[in-house]
Amino acid sequence: SRQPLPAAAADSARAKTRATAKTSKSSKGKKGTDTAATAVAAKPPVTINFEDIRRRLSLVPVGIDVRAQTISPDGKWLLLTGSVLNQTNLYIYPLDELSKDPATARQITSTSGAKREAQFSPDSKEVYFLDQGRIQVVPVEVGKGASRSVFVAAELDVDFEQEKMVVFDEAWAYLRDFFNDPTFNGTDWPAQHDKFAPYIAGARTPDEARRLTNLMIGELNASHSGMGPAASSPGTVAPATGRLGVRFDPTEYEQKGRLRVTSVLPLGAGALAGLKPGDVLLAVDGRPINGSTNLDEVLQYKVGRRTTLRVSSDNKEREVIVRPLSRDTEKALDYRQWVEERRAYVAKASGGKLGYVHMFDMSAASLSQLYLDLDAENMSRDGVVVDVRNNNGGFVNVYAIDVLARRSYLTMADRGTPTPV
Repeated sequence: SRQPLPAAAADSARAKTRATAKTSKSSKGKKGTDTAATAVAAKPPVTINFEDIRRRLSLVPVGIDVRAQTISPDGKWLLLTGSVLNQTNLYIYPLDELSKDPATARQITSTSGAKREAQFSPDSKEVYFLDQGRIQVVPVEVGKGASRSVFVAAELDVDFEQEKMVVFDEAWAYLRDFFNDPTFNGTDWPAQHDKFAPYIAGARTPDEARRLTNLMIGELNASHSGMGPAASSPGTVAPATGRLGVRFDPTEYEQKGRLRVTSVLPLGAGALAGLKPGDVLLAVDGRPINGSTNLDEVLQYKVGRRTTLRVSSDNKEREVIVRPLSRDTEKALDYRQWVEERRAYVAKASGGKLGYVHMFDMSAASLSQLYLDLDAENMSRDGVVVDVRNNNGGFVNVYAIDVLARRSYLTMADRGTPTPV
């Protein structure tokens, strides 16, 4: 038998039944009218006439490097996400032939952050977008509204012990499902998961977990593969590990549990604070350092913050105040030193006959840097070594080769000046 409904539910059900019955009765005799109204309300499907479309095609002279575009709901505006000199901003281009705005791309943002997920409001009067994780709003037309921010706040507690395993499993599964070679370049991919999972479980920081995951990905022996840190949003403190800009003796650490400095990165945090090769790190902000200490864990959240190191040198202890650098900053300094060392080596090995340049990747920025590196000093050599080791890839390799292989067909010189050879 049917169970009786609670009072409130029963009343609601009866009201719904009465409303349904009333609607059914009132709809009798109006079937033709309702059908006609439905036909009027229905929108015809959008069709595109492709015949001779090339003759009717118009190129929009925007003058910027466009990454994304969106047409406003009313069809009067084209929203462009574009960049000039590697700076991303939003631009509006009028599509309405009756618009008083000139047919040019008008910049509507001017902040330094990357603009993402740009979209129109339903009435086409405003544009919403993300700028460094924050929701921003700008008016489409000049003088009609003001730019503003939409503030959204939320708290999130993350269990790192669970998160690192989820991230690791998702990274492994993604490559399992989408890696281009179904044989994984001869690698037993399930076995790699089982091999690295215990190491991930023992990781104490996100940086350490990422490094271990990248070691697993490296077993695929494939280019353009890896996992990087997530971008932090303004107002949040990213769990970044501070970097001291020094190298330690791994053998002494493994045998005696001591961190003895073997080299100091020029312009790094340690160099600016006065650390020298031979110094032994004893403590960080009062926390002793020994064989069981994870230095990455100790330096969590220390980027740019005043940090006190206790070090020992020649049996004398002293305190050193440092401000640890971010991973990216230290990486850039390390790369700079690496290039300078190889430039000096090439000059010495060739007796000064060869110059040296290194291309970090094949991006437009690296191509511009190549133009700068091929300066008067390098061009005066008999040849130049172009090093592309550890290159992160890109699409300007053909242009880079053209810089070196291009022949000179025309030389211009002022009257009375020597003609370049």
